[in-house]
Amino acid sequence: MSTRGLVLDRTWYDQELDAACDTVSDGHPAAGAVLLAAGRDDHERRALRAEGLGRAGRELATEVTALAVDTDDDTERADLLLWLGWIRIAAAWHGTLDAERGGTPLDLAKLGDALTKAEEPLRTAARLLPDDPVPWVGLLWWALGSGADDSVRDELWAEVQRRAPSLYAGHVARLHSLSPRYGGSPERMFAFAWETVQQAPEGDPLPAVLPLAHADHLLSQRAALLAAGKARRAQRFASTYFNARMIRELETADRKWRLNARPHPRYLEAHHLFAWAFIRAGNIHAARWHMRWPGERAATVPWGYEGDPAAHYAVARDAVLNAPGFG
Repeated sequence: MSTRGLVLDRTWYDQELDAACDTVSDGHPAAGAVLLAAGRDDHERRALRAEGLGRAGRELATEVTALAVDTDDDTERADLLLWLGWIRIAAAWHGTLDAERGGTPLDLAKLGDALTKAEEPLRTAARLLPDDPVPWVGLLWWALGSGADDSVRDELWAEVQRRAPSLYAGHVARLHSLSPRYGGSPERMFAFAWETVQQAPEGDPLPAVLPLAHADHLLSQRAALLAAGKARRAQRFASTYFNARMIRELETADRKWRLNARPHPRYLEAHHLFAWAFIRAGNIHAARWHMRWPGERAATVPWGYEGDPAAHYAVARDAVLNAPGFG
C-alpha cells in the first residue's frame, strides 16, 4: 500500500500552524513565536500549537533560547520558554516509540536525563503567565519521563485542571502518567479513561482517551512479550485483545462524542484513535465514520504502536473505506 501524499503527525486542519511548522523546520524560529502569541486566549489551540511547533523545532533549542533571552517583554518570553520546553520534550521523546515497538523497554533513566532541561523553561513560563495551563501539560510529560513520584504528577494535574478542566492535551498527558509504561497501573489508567468519558462535555472529543488507553496498554503488553522472546504470543495477544465488554464501552464513548460532535482543534486525533480501536475490535461500520475525516493526515499514535505508522494507516484506511457497503 502506497503512503505517497500522507503527512505524518500533523493531525490538524490549521493552515497557520502548517505554515509555521514548515518555516520552523527550515530553521527560522520567528514564525513559531508569532503563532504562539496569537493563540494565548485559546487553550486548546495553544496546546496543539506548542506540541506541533515543539516537534518542528527539535533542532532549534539554541535559537529559541536566544530569542527568549533577547526579549524584554515577559509575555513574549513566556511564549518562547513554553515553546523551548516543548522542543526539549519532543527531542527527548523522539525515537522512544520505535524502540518500544521493537521490544526494547523504555530506558527511563536516559529519558529522564534528556528531559531535565525541559523543566526550568516550563516552570518559568507558568510563572510569567499564571493562567496558562499549557506549561503544566508540558510538566506532566516531564514528570512521567523523569520518574517523578505520584504526588508530583498529581499536583501537576491539579494545576492543569484548575486552569482548563476539559483540556484535551491535559487529559492525554494525565492518562500517560497513569500508564504502567511509566510506573502507573492498568487499573488506574482505565479508571481515569472511563471517568473522562463520563464527565466529558457532550460533543467534545475527550472520550478518545479510552481508545488511547487501550492502545497504550496493547503497546505495553506487546513490548513486554517481545522483550521476553515471545513473538507469537505477542501477535496472538494483539489480535484477540478486544472483548465484548471493551467494545461496548468503546461504543458508549463514541456516542458521547459524535452524536453532538462540535468543531475542536483535536478532532482528527480523536478520529484516528476511535478508527484504530474499532478496526481492532472488528466493528468496521463504526470505524468508517471516523476514517472519513483524517484524509492524508496520518498519526503516529496509534498507528505507529505496532509498526510503521504511515503504512499501517494507509492499509487500514484503504480496507475500511473500500469495504463492501461503504457509502
